[in-house]
Amino acid sequence: MIQSNKWGDRMYNELFNNILKKLFLNGYQFNDIMEYFNLKKYELLAIYEEILLRYIPVEDDFYIRINREYLENSIFLNMYDEKTVIISDTHYGSKKDNLEYLYQLKDFIKKEKISIIFHGGDIGDGLITPSKRYNSYDKQIDRICKIHSQFSNIDQYILGGNHDMEYKKNKRDIIKILSNNDKNNIIPMGYYKAFFKVYNHIVALQHMKTKGAYKFIEPTFSIMGHSHRYRYKQNGNRIYIPPSCLENPGNYNPFIPGFLVMQALNKNLLQFQMYAYNPNGPIMMEQEKVYIK
Repeated sequence: MIQSNKWGDRMYNELFNNILKKLFLNGYQFNDIMEYFNLKKYELLAIYEEILLRYIPVEDDFYIRINREYLENSIFLNMYDEKTVIISDTHYGSKKDNLEYLYQLKDFIKKEKISIIFHGGDIGDGLITPSKRYNSYDKQIDRICKIHSQFSNIDQYILGGNHDMEYKKNKRDIIKILSNNDKNNIIPMGYYKAFFKVYNHIVALQHMKTKGAYKFIEPTFSIMGHSHRYRYKQNGNRIYIPPSCLENPGNYNPFIPGFLVMQALNKNLLQFQMYAYNPNGPIMMEQEKVYIK
């Protein structure tokens, strides 16, 4: 086994390709290769995607194998009728984060017996200025780890956003750090986009619109963060997650922080409901429902 995970940052290069080809010849499968290079699933998928984007798509065995393993392993979770909470843009460590929202969310999860939560990105703030209380990457990350440890009895599927990339650029992969907890209940899905399934629906959890995001996998619909505003675009079959912080970059009026609850009513119909945090108490105000076939 290679102990260093240097390939996770460097990603595509010919030396890696040559090693990978030899591993394939020796019968290594996707999970074996993860262990060999000491990578998380999202890191190896990112490498495979980079190879597919750069590699001349001739029908040789190497390209076919990479493409097959990428498609087979890109779905992080298969769901059915579970009720699920989806949050985004918590921006922990900024002056606009709000732990009162966290407490309301915890109460809701306990009351509704939720077992899975998705985070659509921008977990932390990632911006460092001397005037901030959490004025270093390590201080922000420590705060984020303490917050996520409060959800120790629930599976957390987390996506990194553009603010989280600031930690990664400074040698601190926040989603990897969070996943290395004692409970093993935090599953990193990568940065910017990831996929899961609800019955036969392929769902894209995407932080923000990026070029070529669906080049290899075409989702039924997308759940997106980043905008700090809840809305549903029927044209693009896209639903936007409200923020779980006080940051209002678009000066929206009204500005309504909250979260989504997703549940399959049957194998053909999914229901989304937005809940707004209540500034005057623990009870949350329900908003409109959206149905997606």
